[in-house]
Amino acid sequence: MIADAAVFAVMARVDKVVIAPHAMLANGGIIGSVGMHSIALAARRHAVPFVCLGALYKLSPLFPHQPETSFNEFASPAWICDLETLALPLR
Repeated sequence: MIADAAVFAVMARVDKVVIAPHAMLANGGIIGSVGMHSIALAARRHAVPFVCLGALYKLSPLFPHQPETSFNEFASPAWICDLETLALPLR
């Protein structure tokens, strides 16, 4: 494990890069954490294998170029689940 700022400096001594994405899209792209793109570019520059490991539930049928798809949509948690039924009774 290294800091994000030191990625390019130590990439020449790395055997392979293994990442865990947030989601893997239908076209083979990934949604990763901040700084993942710079790590991938440094790995490509130094010809280091870049491996993406993700669980089956992280596969997404969405394509990133679909106009109706929004990956950064903010919504209220109440839209997803009823918070009153999840509330623990006070003692």
